[in-house]
Amino acid sequence: MIGYFEIREERYIQLNFCIMQHGTRNAMQALMHHLNEKVKGDTIYFGFPEENKEALEFMEDNCFEKIEESWNHSFFFSEYQERKIGKTVRKLTRETYHEFMKIYKTDAYTYWNADRIFNTFDGWNIYIAYEHEQPVSAVILQKGTEQEEIFGVSSTESMTEEHYEAMMNTALKESKERGVKYLTYFSQEQEKGCLERLGFHCIGKYVLYIKKM
Repeated sequence: MIGYFEIREERYIQLNFCIMQHGTRNAMQALMHHLNEKVKGDTIYFGFPEENKEALEFMEDNCFEKIEESWNHSFFFSEYQERKIGKTVRKLTRETYHEFMKIYKTDAYTYWNADRIFNTFDGWNIYIAYEHEQPVSAVILQKGTEQEEIFGVSSTESMTEEHYEAMMNTALKESKERGVKYLTYFSQEQEKGCLERLGFHCIGKYVLYIKKM
């Protein structure tokens, strides 16, 4: 089974799942044939675990561009333990969005830029850590019901591990209070140590490719 979703007005297509025991290359060829007949000018985002060598080779052989390598982490709230929050952390509001703008940086590949996040503000929880009343880092969490996902962390040079852990602990505490069961985060290499201390489980490496049809 392969599943994907579309945001038609944005000409955006993303792979949602890819579940098979063998024949990955043939399945991807069939999917690309389907998409070639259906869409023109759309940008597609296909991500796979590093272990799926056949899928990664197909991406490389078919002119996809690799834009991300990250680490897939999961947090299970059945294991949650409340921790001390040692820095000032505040939940972002529409009125304080300008503080988020000071530290949120994206590149040309990022779909969820600052404007799109603001336009869908009710679907997010964003927590900002401060030092001397200045924002130094933010964690961006996409809300759900039983499952939520941390979209990313943005920071300045002033962010320390204390700021990072304070943001994460605040986000985890509020997600727990909302009844969330588990949390997903595709992190950068340098975050792994902090995440594991906070109780996240590293599932494996994730590789993301992009292609304009």
